[in-house]
Amino acid sequence: MAVSENPAILQQVLAPGSQGGHASRELLDRLNLTKERGFWKGMFAIYGPSKAAVDTSWESVQDAFEGVPGVKFGADYHEAKRGQRLKIRDMPEFEIPHNGFPRLSALPMMDTRGYGGGHICFSPLFPPGGKELYEWYKFASQRISEENFDLFADFHCYGRYTIAIVVMVYGPTEGRRADALYEELMVQAHEEHQTSEYRTHIDYMSKIASHFDFNDGALNKFVTGLKELLDPNGILSQGKSGIWSTRHDKVDE
Repeated sequence: MAVSENPAILQQVLAPGSQGGHASRELLDRLNLTKERGFWKGMFAIYGPSKAAVDTSWESVQDAFEGVPGVKFGADYHEAKRGQRLKIRDMPEFEIPHNGFPRLSALPMMDTRGYGGGHICFSPLFPPGGKELYEWYKFASQRISEENFDLFADFHCYGRYTIAIVVMVYGPTEGRRADALYEELMVQAHEEHQTSEYRTHIDYMSKIASHFDFNDGALNKFVTGLKELLDPNGILSQGKSGIWSTRHDKVDE
């Protein structure tokens, strides 16, 4: 969903979570209709050596999406003065930091379900066409809603793949429920869609690594071989990213 920057709308979306519930699809649809907001928002950056080059790319983007019913376009343009470089610190703060400048302003979201809360992400990979991604999204969004968590989802699209990211914010007493839901999403994505995460929490590294089993586990054999060569005694970050020395037993996770 497109997260509103309007504090009044944002409060309506997050209020159920602060009371142990979640924002229903009906509530989100109602807010979108009454506030004339789209349910989804696409954000990206276009870079170029000149304004003319950027404008040409921007026109191509609008041509590609103009057939979507109700679509609206908006853009901010930033350029350096002639003979100078565009400095990141001189640019405004964006919802998505395409300029590579990290920030911590999103941290208060961790406390929306109670002070001392946290979050966990599930981030599987899908083909760029969208069909498989949509089927998985329907399952994930339904299960997250059924477990009484809010759905925060964004999809990062590239030429050969799409990264789907769902963020589950949980309160200080909801960690076990969030962990169980993560496990369910992980198993379902692997068994029904033959996919897995591109990144993961340290608690799940070995499980996720085991999913990359193409060609009789060629990737795991390769990285294990590198570890044996560079770390023959298995003393450097044993098990990091699911890479274990064959001279040591894996830790039971």
